[in-house]
Amino acid sequence: MSATSGSASVRWVREQVLIWTLRYTTGLPRREAEDRRAELLSDLWEHAAAADARGQRPVRLAVSIAFRALRGMPADLRWRAAVLRKARTRALVPVAGTTQVAGVPLFDQTSGALEGLDRVDERNHEPDLMAAALAGGAGAVH
Repeated sequence: MSATSGSASVRWVREQVLIWTLRYTTGLPRREAEDRRAELLSDLWEHAAAADARGQRPVRLAVSIAFRALRGMPADLRWRAAVLRKARTRALVPVAGTTQVAGVPLFDQTSGALEGLDRVDERNHEPDLMAAALAGGAGAVH
């Protein structure tokens, strides 16, 4: 790391950008969130490397990173909304060979197995209780 990209002002701005990235990717499907974070880390590295190659002053690099992050925030939020829409749409797509209630697969007609009991919410790693209840748990209609 050179003096430009390793300066205190650049480190502070980079940390703020990373905090923002963690905030807007939290609660998203793991793969999309990790990919976005990796993309951002790569972009920050490339931005600093280009500034180092030009001999740019640290304060100018820090300001440049900060303005890019601020200008990109609306796009970040649109990206987040699109990922959430895509995740919700995927959750409602029927799976071939299953019986469904409210978009939740309950019975695999090919193997006869109940589905939904082994589902885990990616954010908190708890069983999908709604699917379990619909699949014959407490209060199920027979």
